[in-house]
Amino acid sequence: MSFSSGQLPLRQEIYRALSSFSLKQKLLLLFLAVIFIGSIVALAWKLNDRWLVTVAVPGGTLTEGIVGFPAHGNPLFAITDPDRDLAALVYSGLLKIGKDGLIIPDLAQSYTVSADGLSYDFKLRAGLSWQDGTPLTADDVVFTIGKIQDPAVKSPRRAAWEGVRAQKIGGLEVRFSLKKPYSAFLENATIGLLPKHLWQEIKSEAFSLSEYNIKGVGSGPYRIVAVEREPTGLPAIYRLEPFKNYAGGEPKITSLILHFYKNDETIRTAYERGEIDSFGSIPPTTAALLKKNGANVQTISLPRIFAAFFNQNDPVLSDRTVRSALSLTTDKNSLIKNALQGAGVAINGPIPPGSEGYLADRQSVYDPKAAAELLEKAGWKKGVDGIWAKTDKKNKTVRLEFNLSTAAAPELKSTAELLVAEWNQFGAKVTVSIYDLADLDQNLIRPRKFSALLFGEILGRDPDLYSFWHSSQRLAPGLNITQYANSTADKLLEDARRSGDPEIRTAKYEKFQTELAKDNPAIFLYSPYFLYILPAKVKGADFPSLIVPSERFATIADWYIAHDRVWKIFTTKQ
Repeated sequence: MSFSSGQLPLRQEIYRALSSFSLKQKLLLLFLAVIFIGSIVALAWKLNDRWLVTVAVPGGTLTEGIVGFPAHGNPLFAITDPDRDLAALVYSGLLKIGKDGLIIPDLAQSYTVSADGLSYDFKLRAGLSWQDGTPLTADDVVFTIGKIQDPAVKSPRRAAWEGVRAQKIGGLEVRFSLKKPYSAFLENATIGLLPKHLWQEIKSEAFSLSEYNIKGVGSGPYRIVAVEREPTGLPAIYRLEPFKNYAGGEPKITSLILHFYKNDETIRTAYERGEIDSFGSIPPTTAALLKKNGANVQTISLPRIFAAFFNQNDPVLSDRTVRSALSLTTDKNSLIKNALQGAGVAINGPIPPGSEGYLADRQSVYDPKAAAELLEKAGWKKGVDGIWAKTDKKNKTVRLEFNLSTAAAPELKSTAELLVAEWNQFGAKVTVSIYDLADLDQNLIRPRKFSALLFGEILGRDPDLYSFWHSSQRLAPGLNITQYANSTADKLLEDARRSGDPEIRTAKYEKFQTELAKDNPAIFLYSPYFLYILPAKVKGADFPSLIVPSERFATIADWYIAHDRVWKIFTTKQ
């Protein structure tokens, strides 16, 4: 085959054309070609990236450190942080806390509440099972509540379930009947359930001694696969894996390891040497230091309040003028800055920010001069030793002198020392006594044998203040530790507890706080933050508004470490 002039093959035509280019023209052409190809690649990458999404996939290990050792990782007994953490991971309830902090169904598929607020009907999801494969039914629900209410079991949860009747109305349905409306009842339904088939043969008196308190079987997001103990017998390491039939969906993190330590110092050392990835309830000073070293510190609000509670029966502190003067000489912002390293917010009442009934417009007043004028007007005078004193009706000299008791937690010790320094400078003679928490509870709080107490209170989502301030709760196990009594306040608390209308409850709580402020039975100081270190490798960890630290695990089924990139069309649910 032959070609005439002007009919050369295309390749030869291109070659002849290129040969005619100068070196400068060839370089320019090469440059334009590179730009063109790069643009095509970039456009393809951008389009690909636009249609790709990150999805969680099973995989990864999270090692969490916890201060203290578990003894009763059972929802009926869990009151310490180690026990609560374990119970939150292994067990689940009818309801749970969602990402937004609201209560949502968990084991329950749905629930209904009667118009009078006295009946709650729950329907369980179909196909539920315990971590040993046994079906979970309404019988387990009724059994669990019955054991909570059994006096021989001695569950700390018993008071919350008094007067409630649990009744099976179907294989997957249960009804709770109340004698009186209780606005916070749904929060009760978040308590973890026990498997009847494992616990029914254990005598009530022996519940707290069962090995199931250590090696529990629940229906929560994780199941226990191994427990390693210290030479002393204390559980030191728990190894957990996802429960495939968890009602909230199988968790993505495939290995969860819990290490338990005796104190804040040992857990900090463990973190610094890489033995653990995460830990919480971190003292503010420790958190500030670790944050400087690059730790990812989460700051989470908790409905906790700390206050200096005054015993109404103390001869000095029973004087309302004295309590008011001490309040005016308390610099709360200084306490937060120096004792909490800024990890908290000042409060002026028994309800913290973010909770129903919080009075945002009430401000702290720090005015030592006004405090002195208040005492002088009431007949108090400073003695030669600089201590305030007055003569009572029996012609006896009463000095502004008392003791402040608190627990051995670092931030409480620091707060107590700062408080005492302020009050002593003002002209009071105050000493500090530090106790182990158990000793403080048994020997001072329960018998009400203290003058002033620096302590904290944990409120629920519905800040039910009844147990803390109603006069019927002045004696243990009631929590009205100041022994406060006010008939007007009592009525407001009773009305708030019975109402199912949030607006009515809020109005009652606001009026109650106004009444309480007149009497000044306590100096409300601050609401501290929960400080939690979680590594950056963990994604999807949205923390709801926590009530107790263990609720950080409320959304753990949504946490993930391993992930992949896939086209959006493959993630669309059919």
